[in-house]
Amino acid sequence: TVTAVDDAILDGTQTVTITASAGGFIDGTDAIDVTDDEALPTITSATGATFTAFVPGSFTVTTTGSPFPALIRTGALPSGVSFTDNHDGTATISGSPITPTGGTFPITITANNGLVPNATQSFTLTVNRSPVITSTNQTTFPAGSPGNFTVTTQGFPVPALSTMSSLPAGVTFLDNGNGTATLSGTPTLGTQGVYPVSITASNGVGSDATQSFTLTVLDPVNLVVDTISDSTPGTATDYDGANTLREAIAYANSGIAGANPVITFASPLFDTAQTITLNGAELGIHHNVTITGPTVGVTISANNTGRVFQISSGSVSMNGLTITDAAGGGNGGGINMDGSSSLTMNGCIITGNTAANVGAGICKASAGSLVLNRCTISDNTTGAIGRNGGGVYSSGGSVLITHSTISGNSGSFGGGVSAEGGSVTLINCTVFDNAAQVDGGAIYTNGSTSLTLNHSTISGNSGVFGGGIRCFTNALLHHTIVAGNTVSGGGPDIQ
Repeated sequence: TVTAVDDAILDGTQTVTITASAGGFIDGTDAIDVTDDEALPTITSATGATFTAFVPGSFTVTTTGSPFPALIRTGALPSGVSFTDNHDGTATISGSPITPTGGTFPITITANNGLVPNATQSFTLTVNRSPVITSTNQTTFPAGSPGNFTVTTQGFPVPALSTMSSLPAGVTFLDNGNGTATLSGTPTLGTQGVYPVSITASNGVGSDATQSFTLTVLDPVNLVVDTISDSTPGTATDYDGANTLREAIAYANSGIAGANPVITFASPLFDTAQTITLNGAELGIHHNVTITGPTVGVTISANNTGRVFQISSGSVSMNGLTITDAAGGGNGGGINMDGSSSLTMNGCIITGNTAANVGAGICKASAGSLVLNRCTISDNTTGAIGRNGGGVYSSGGSVLITHSTISGNSGSFGGGVSAEGGSVTLINCTVFDNAAQVDGGAIYTNGSTSLTLNHSTISGNSGVFGGGIRCFTNALLHHTIVAGNTVSGGGPDIQ
C-alpha cells in the first residue's frame, strides 16, 4: 500500500520506484504511477438549468482537476443555444432558445484532463415558454345539433385553460389538462346568437395569454331540397342558394347537421310530382340520414347512366321516394349497400333498374338490416346468367319486407328475391310475375339463409326449377299461398 502523507508532494501523476530486499539476495525493483485523487476531473456544477424561450440565458459548468479538464457535450440543445468550452475548467451554456413550444433538452457533459476516468454528468436544460393560444378565435354550432371545437396552445410547462364567460345552454368548456381545451355540446333550441368568450391560458411563465373568442349559434340546420337540378361534386360547403339533393346529402355526410339529420323537399315546387335526374354520378351516403319525400312523392332517376344510391355506412331511412332508371355496372342498380350500413324504406318504389351483377333493385352486401314497408319492387333486371336477385339480393344480415309487392323482376337465380346467408322474412306480401333464368322465379335461397313467409302470396312466377320458391335451406311458411307458378324443369311452386 502506497499512501501519500503529504498532499504537497503529489501534483497530478508521479512515478514511484519501489525496491524490495532480503539480506544477501538480489534486490527487486518496480515502478508504479501514483495519481493525486484531487487531480482527477470532477464536474461540480448543478445538473440542470432553466432558460426562457426567446430570452437570453447563461449557465456556467464548473469542474475541478489538474490539469484543467476540457469539456464537451453530447445531445441536442435548442436552436439559439450553444455550449462553449472556456479552456479553464469551465464551459458556458448560453443563448436565446428559439423554440415555440419550450420543453426539456437532456445532454451529457464530459470532463477530460488525461487522467482516468473521465467525469460525466447528465444535464437537463429546461426551456420555459410563456403561453400562447394557437387555435382560431371563432367557431359556429347549429342550435339543436352537437358541436365540437378544440382550443390549442403552446407553452412550457403545459398551460392551463379557463374561461369565465357565459356559454349557451347545452355547451361546456373543459380543460383537458394537456394544453388543450374542448368547447362542446348541443346548444339548446332558442339559444341562437353570438357569444363572446374570453379564454385564458396560464402556466406561471411570463404573462397569461388571453384570446377574444366568438361562438356563434346558428339557426337549426334545415336540409331542404329546393331544386330538381343535380350538382357535382355536391359538397357541404356548396350548401347555399339552390340546394340540390346531392348537396343536402353531402352536408348530412359531413356530420355538421348532427347525428341524425333529416332531408325534406320544399313547397311549392314539390307539391306536385317532380323528377330529379342525376348527372351520371351516384349519390353516396356514409352517415345516418333520413330522406323524406313530399306527400306526392319524388322520383330520383339515374337516367340509365349509373347507380342511384351507394350506402357504405350509417343507418339510413327513405320515405316516399321512387328510384328508377339505374344501370349499375356492378352490384345494386337502384341501391347498393355495403359495409355496416342499414336501410329502412317506407312507401317507396324501386322500379326499372338494371345491374350487371346482382341485385338490380337493391343489393345488400352489408351485415346490417334492410327493412321494406309498403314498398313496390318491380321490373328490375340483373345481367347475364349467374346474376341473382332481380328485385332484391342479400348476402348476410337481415331482410324484412312487409305489406309490399314484388313483381315483374328477373334474374338468373331468384327473379324477385335472392339470398345467400342471413335471414329473409316476408309478411303480408305479394310476389308475382317474376322470372328466373335458372332457379327460383319468385324467391331463391342458398347458403345459411333462414326464410320465413307469413300471410303472403307467391303466384304467377316462372323458372327452370322452383317456379315459386327454390330453397336449399330452411323455410317456414305461415298462412301463405304458393300456387300458379310455372317451370320448364321441376317443382312448379316449391323445390
